[in-house]
Amino acid sequence: MLRVMTKVALASVFGLCAVMFAKMENVGAQEKKEEKKLTTKQIMGTGHKGAEALFGKIQAAVKAKKLDDAVAPAKDLAANGSLFPKATPPKGDAKSWDDLAGKYAVNTKALADAAEKKDEDAVKKAIATIGGSCKACHDNHRGK
Repeated sequence: MLRVMTKVALASVFGLCAVMFAKMENVGAQEKKEEKKLTTKQIMGTGHKGAEALFGKIQAAVKAKKLDDAVAPAKDLAANGSLFPKATPPKGDAKSWDDLAGKYAVNTKALADAAEKKDEDAVKKAIATIGGSCKACHDNHRGK
């Protein structure tokens, strides 16, 4: 009886280990899948171009005094913003890109944090900061 119980216990432990390893491998694959590689055009297009642009949705939510509606697009903008420094600009030098793209990532994160906290003043400040940074980056790095 003791042998049977020992075998069952060992089988259970091995089975549990197999499940854990499978889950760990699945999590690693999921993380790699989630590591997006977007182009600068895709990041800027999603964030700032057209009626469905994330930045425009955030501005509309703030104007309508509905900060809850700004949270999701602000988080998406920050997620894309975090990818920006890893993207390759159409033109310009790497040092300038690292600086400007890094600031964009920091500023979009600040916007998402402020929106999540429902801090209207901080959201407005972040919007102004991001909006005021377009020209410097476009002058140095925007392609035709």
